[in-house]
Amino acid sequence: MDASKYKRSKSRQDWISFEYKRRVWWFLYIRNVIIGLNYGTIIKISSNDMAVNFPSNDYYFQNYNSDPSLKNYELTDCTKAINENKRDKRDEAYVLVKSYLELGIASDFINKTRLCLYNKSSDYYTKLSYIKSRINKFEHFLGNHYSYLEIDKVTLLPKSRSSNVYENKKYALFFVSTYTIRVASIITHMIDIVPYSLDPDQLERSKAAKNICIYKAIETITLIKSSMTAMGPTIINICIFYAVSICGAIFVNSVDLLDHPKHRAISESFKYVLEFFKKYCSFQSSSSEFENSKTPTSFP
Repeated sequence: MDASKYKRSKSRQDWISFEYKRRVWWFLYIRNVIIGLNYGTIIKISSNDMAVNFPSNDYYFQNYNSDPSLKNYELTDCTKAINENKRDKRDEAYVLVKSYLELGIASDFINKTRLCLYNKSSDYYTKLSYIKSRINKFEHFLGNHYSYLEIDKVTLLPKSRSSNVYENKKYALFFVSTYTIRVASIITHMIDIVPYSLDPDQLERSKAAKNICIYKAIETITLIKSSMTAMGPTIINICIFYAVSICGAIFVNSVDLLDHPKHRAISESFKYVLEFFKKYCSFQSSSSEFENSKTPTSFP
């Protein structure tokens, strides 16, 4: 779609058409990532084969007909990738797509690795380190991008607990992109937890990976727990269930580490994981009953 550097939109309406196609394409990619992550399959759309720019100019795309002030708005031509630091702060779709792109790259690498776990390629650790660095870089970007929410550096939650903060659409995007990138971080470090040899470097990697997973899992559950309280059942879905399940797997193997400095947080988070599973089951049951109630039991 955006492979040619000579391809340019000839008019504003032309740009709207191209931008709409980009957003539909990225929606399908995100759906592909979610399916691949939950079913452990390799993503059919490889990041190496993409020639589609990220969404841009969100405000213009959503309001070009309703806001008279946009009549003379200077559009940024999307034939080139825009530097994330130069993006309009209102470009939230880019942040969401980028978080799923990082998750997709991480998930795809892990699922491919499972096929040859005991016969790793010579550049395995180089590729894994590269993916981890991408995730770390994006986490840093998120912190800067959502600085206006006044995120607490310890809890990673907005300092203000006002309901207005959680009802804001921007918080929902912050929530999704933040838990998504943390899941990506966890799964790329989980693979190093189990030592496959007694090599000192491997044992050191295992120890470091376990600690990172514990801290990321605590952060993720803290974020979900706080958002669940404020946003209610609107965020209960299969993606959140997967994120909680991944965190639960980390806590199962660390809840007995009584001397761990975060033992209390681990125990409280693990308790919430179990509570979430019960809540998720009840919602699924209620949803099933509602669906069945709409289906006629007999036909004339």
